[in-house]
Amino acid sequence: MMFIAIGIRINAYGLTENRYYGIVMGLWVTGIMIYFIFNRKLGNIIIPVSLAIVALISVFGPLSSFTVAKFSQNNRLESILERNGMLQGNEIIAKSDIPTEDKEEISMILRYFDTNHSLEDVRVLNEGFMLTDTNMKAVFGFPFTEKNLTDRDYFYVSTEYGLANVVDVKEYDYFVNSNALLGGEREIDNLTMSLRDNSIFSITQGDVLLYEKDLKDDIINILEDYELGGKGLQNMLSPEEATIIDENDNVQVKYIITGVNGRYDQINGQYFIYNIECVMLINIK
Repeated sequence: MMFIAIGIRINAYGLTENRYYGIVMGLWVTGIMIYFIFNRKLGNIIIPVSLAIVALISVFGPLSSFTVAKFSQNNRLESILERNGMLQGNEIIAKSDIPTEDKEEISMILRYFDTNHSLEDVRVLNEGFMLTDTNMKAVFGFPFTEKNLTDRDYFYVSTEYGLANVVDVKEYDYFVNSNALLGGEREIDNLTMSLRDNSIFSITQGDVLLYEKDLKDDIINILEDYELGGKGLQNMLSPEEATIIDENDNVQVKYIITGVNGRYDQINGQYFIYNIECVMLINIK
């Protein structure tokens, strides 16, 4: 569960030093436990030696927390800029009409570098850039934008489906829980299933893409129909409201949404989906 929780945060906000240490220490503890389970000759020397090695790797060299975190945050910044058409090669194109959420994320990434490292570590910034409203407007097209938690309400929606419920699967070939795909692709028979960006579900067979769907638009439609906007409370959807059925010539998928969390931007009337939990019933035609 710890790895799943950290994975969700990394997927949403990229890797930082604290998340890096959380993963590394979790892996180290797991490794030590496995070692003591299978090694009959218990030698306590393995604990300080292995911990020292992990500490050295985490602080120095190309796999250190600082190097990996800067690489991750640079990639995240460039991804947001590319998504908004603000990056041409290594040159930033100033734009003021991008979503408020992206303005906030760009500002927070730059603050992270300014506070924890240096703005010179940002690959797409020219030397000498300083984090001021004047520079932000000149380079990005908008001033530094703080996250405004007052005007944007967090929400969590669950459904009446729970772990104790029985789901009828007789018409389907496979039952998949979305949490099982957080760690990466899963292979079963000759199929490969994946869940990218916590919302794009795909099925491939060899090099052939059989099916792909981004659930975010359907989830937003469900939330709008439910008139959740801005309540910021834990809400319950009925099984009928929480079910999505989709198919193409190759595959039919029934999605049963069990939980959704995110933010509703009351100013711009936009939903931002952070995490989707669901089970998927899959029928290969």
